[in-house]
Amino acid sequence: MKNYIILLLLSCSIFATQTRIKELVYLENARSNMIMGYGLVVGLKNTGDSPRVLMTQKSMKNLLNKMGLSPNDKDLQGKNMASVMVTAELPPYAKNGQKLDVNVSSIGDAASLRGGTLLLTPLTGADGNAYMTAQGNIVVGGISAESGEIRYQKNESNRGIISNGGIVEKEVPIILTDENYLVLNLKSPDYITATRIGTAIEAAGLAFCETTDPAAVKVRLSPEHKKDKVGFIAKLMDVSVKPDVSAKIVISERTGAIVIGEKVRISPVAINYGDISIKIDRDIYDVVNINVSETNTNFKVIQNGDTLSDLVKSLNALGAKPSTMVSILQAIKAAGAITAEIEVI
Repeated sequence: MKNYIILLLLSCSIFATQTRIKELVYLENARSNMIMGYGLVVGLKNTGDSPRVLMTQKSMKNLLNKMGLSPNDKDLQGKNMASVMVTAELPPYAKNGQKLDVNVSSIGDAASLRGGTLLLTPLTGADGNAYMTAQGNIVVGGISAESGEIRYQKNESNRGIISNGGIVEKEVPIILTDENYLVLNLKSPDYITATRIGTAIEAAGLAFCETTDPAAVKVRLSPEHKKDKVGFIAKLMDVSVKPDVSAKIVISERTGAIVIGEKVRISPVAINYGDISIKIDRDIYDVVNINVSETNTNFKVIQNGDTLSDLVKSLNALGAKPSTMVSILQAIKAAGAITAEIEVI
């Protein structure tokens, strides 16, 4: 089967669009927290943990003992229960009683969690305190079936999600480190973007800003802002700014997908790779010409353009393999013809 190169070009129009500050930053200390807990799932149709998973049996015994029952090993021989880890993300400003989704993943040898019900499970944070409780029916996306020696499985069926299965029991307080400043932390630190955010806020007449580093912008709070901090933050987050984007190339060697930033440019260079010959130069009118040829087939592609997307299109026409594309781009970078960062995933 012939391998094809898939080109995903990030066009200029995407980055020319103004983006709200809300999409680029988050308030200092207003962060999410990861929580988790150990739980038991019951109601499985012979797809739970086998008796070999002693942890599941011991956990169920302890639970039933607390309920005034004293089961023995023979009472827990069925495969209708499973040990699981329950995880969730506690967002900032989550309030008591708020319902959130939780993820459930098997830690034993359960074949599937389909049809299972998670029993009441406390979820704790890194400080050991319980911030949420979870319980409910699990929704599994995968399919698993077994008949004799034949087993069919599509996607993962030993993990699932409980929609609104978690209830917040304890709030995480949000405390500002400085009462006179509001700190906006950039999700992707960048000197240019940080400077543009501060400039945009000042241009909107909202407040004075200080850009301390590429990851943070300090917004000075006036007495009026302190009286209505929520309203002021809402105005800040609604200000539009144009984020800067670095020149970067991302390549998936497994699938052949290539993502090229709109600022990636290519300089004149000549490369021979196997049967493929590439020559990029400029004519007297300063137009960049890309000449790509293959000696075995005498197939030649000539086009104008100074972006890597133009080169990729030419190599696509030759049916170049993903591995060949990666090698050629790395060779061009080594020759100094492009200054963009190349990331292979």
